[in-house]
Amino acid sequence: MATLCIIDYWSYYVIALSVLLAYLSTLIHSRLQVIRTTAYVKEEVNTGYLNIDHYKQLILYFSSASLKLYTMRIWSLVFLGLLISATNYCTSPCHGNTSVLCIESERQALLRFKQDLMDPDNRLNSWSAAELDCCNWTGIVCDSLTGHVQELNLSYSESEYDQGRSMFNGSINLSLLELKHLKLLDLSYNNFGGNPIPSFIGSLVSLRYLKLSMAGFKGLVPHQLGNLSSLHYLVVEGNYERDGQNSLYVDNLDWLSSMHS
Repeated sequence: MATLCIIDYWSYYVIALSVLLAYLSTLIHSRLQVIRTTAYVKEEVNTGYLNIDHYKQLILYFSSASLKLYTMRIWSLVFLGLLISATNYCTSPCHGNTSVLCIESERQALLRFKQDLMDPDNRLNSWSAAELDCCNWTGIVCDSLTGHVQELNLSYSESEYDQGRSMFNGSINLSLLELKHLKLLDLSYNNFGGNPIPSFIGSLVSLRYLKLSMAGFKGLVPHQLGNLSSLHYLVVEGNYERDGQNSLYVDNLDWLSSMHS
């Protein structure tokens, strides 16, 4: 699980940091000893008391200090390498431990959403009560760390629409409101049978992208969409009636002013 991977990552981080601090401590300690020893040597030279035994002891001391510093550098590089390896291991998209199950309440909300949809092409056959991870369902994208549903894309392409494919129809279930972290909702090129755009979509305040192009909605575009203050991209395009009129209309555009600019 991702949680275990994160714990392993922080373990490596703490170890590497500890080794780095130990290296810095050794470096500072060695430098201070070198300074004190250098001052001592100068005093011995000035007084004429420096003999061959003292000289040998100094050589051994400086060799030992250099060896300590060299060893600490090696260990620092080793643990830095382990830290980088752990980071790559945890963030690699090919590694199974990065996946987390979707949130159970959101999975149930999606299943209720499916109940009100008609799916002639059986595109949502992966949306099954037996499949515990809704992050693997068609049209669903989840946050890789939290498991929250972030994208719901049930759109058909424009070419499929022109070919007369059997699109989704039915109604939009209120259970969508339980997807509180939803950032993208795309229902384009479907056939929702002339139902109005649900006003409760305006309560999905985390939405950044809302695409309702040629989705078979009809009537007044709800001003509640103006509550989507985080929205960056909005496409609302109705189908054209036999008299050439668009199936969607607005009474005013004042609600657009409250959206993200």
